[in-house]
Amino acid sequence: MNSMKALGQGLKRERELRGCTLEEIAKTAHIQLKLLRALENEEWHLIPGTFYLRQYIKGHLQAIGADENAFFNTYKEYIDGVAFNRKNGPVTYFDRLNYFQFKRRQAAPVILLALILGTAVFILLAAPRLDEVFRPAAAAYPSRSPISPLPSLSRRPGSNLWEDIQPVCMHFTFTSPCWLRIIQAGGPAAEKVYLPGEVLQLKGYQITAVIGNPSGIRLRINERPVSYLSSLSHAETLTVTPFDVDAVVRR
Repeated sequence: MNSMKALGQGLKRERELRGCTLEEIAKTAHIQLKLLRALENEEWHLIPGTFYLRQYIKGHLQAIGADENAFFNTYKEYIDGVAFNRKNGPVTYFDRLNYFQFKRRQAAPVILLALILGTAVFILLAAPRLDEVFRPAAAAYPSRSPISPLPSLSRRPGSNLWEDIQPVCMHFTFTSPCWLRIIQAGGPAAEKVYLPGEVLQLKGYQITAVIGNPSGIRLRINERPVSYLSSLSHAETLTVTPFDVDAVVRR
């Protein structure tokens, strides 16, 4: 096989023949500038896989009005022969999207909540014993009012803390290929590459979505459109609970 530089040079030649810049293509095709440079410079370690390579080439050619079918037919052998660094597969690629930074940010509230719940359980279990400890001490001071026990906590049968809060309903409609990772409270993470025309509906009290191509989706939360995603050219991590739906919709 000839030098793999031929593919990058072919893209660059098509662009220069039409007098276009990479910045103009990035704006039109909604592809990050560094990825377009990676295509022309053959920096395959920045591309997460063959699927994304084909999509980026297609977006590059469509933005400048080139014949994408002719180009793919010409360079099919080169594209099929590109060897990707598997260490930079989808997981490492989305690590660069700050996914693990998100997990670290989420760890502190979870730990704090666990400490609060643990303290509450300890107080409820230890309350009778504490009353036995302090009652003799209170009786030793007749001039003062004895310590009154705290009223017991009660809750209506079948009720729970979330009974008056409606869950979040997220509806995704995909207009372009998009890698999506979903994390729901209490459940495992799930990820998939969705194709144009596919839809996804989610329901829960805390939903986190790592969106690889925000401009390639149409999102509605509780039947309200989220419009700011269409203007993004980079991946987005979005966490939604019933308490911040308004803030997300108004972005």
